[in-house]
Amino acid sequence: MRKFLHDAVDLALFRFKPLDHYVYEWWVPVLCVALQGTVLSAFATDLNTGVIQRTVFLIASNLVETLLASLFFGWWVRLDKRCTQKGTLFPLMALLQSAIVLLAVATVLPPGLNALAMLAICLYALVVQVRAISHSTGIGTGHTVAGMLAFLPAQLLLMLLSTQIATGLGWVDKSMQLQDDKADVTTPATKENTTKPTKSGEGES
Repeated sequence: MRKFLHDAVDLALFRFKPLDHYVYEWWVPVLCVALQGTVLSAFATDLNTGVIQRTVFLIASNLVETLLASLFFGWWVRLDKRCTQKGTLFPLMALLQSAIVLLAVATVLPPGLNALAMLAICLYALVVQVRAISHSTGIGTGHTVAGMLAFLPAQLLLMLLSTQIATGLGWVDKSMQLQDDKADVTTPATKENTTKPTKSGEGES
């Protein structure tokens, strides 16, 4: 576990090593992913359910995303002939997923700083991921960026699926959304009625 934490700090400081360096006991990256989901659960106030259910749900979602990313990039990097490393990318991807903890913490900032902080964290995490995968596997940066773009639809699909599951379980409060939708529908009609000009002589006997 000490080596895992040390490697996490090295990645954050842009110090990268070959892929075969990121080898740990199987439970270490799994525990890291579980801790990430637990932190996310503490800030996921939009899920109206118990702490245990919310934590398990977010741990499972985070684990599935990390596994999919590991499988996809494990296949993707081998498409580049410059790839010289063999082995699973799961430990490395678990380390790289740690940036989502910073995104969760950024949600408690004031609205003005919130957006700027999240944008900065996303850009920083993207740069770290691209450089870490490129340096650890020996592939080109352009090939890694192309892989990020290719994996984006899967990420969006997984996010949509998670939202649908949470909604189906009744964990998402629809009342505010319904009120907003109703307001969007009624407001144009109301404005039209209030701004409709009256014809000259209308109502005169």
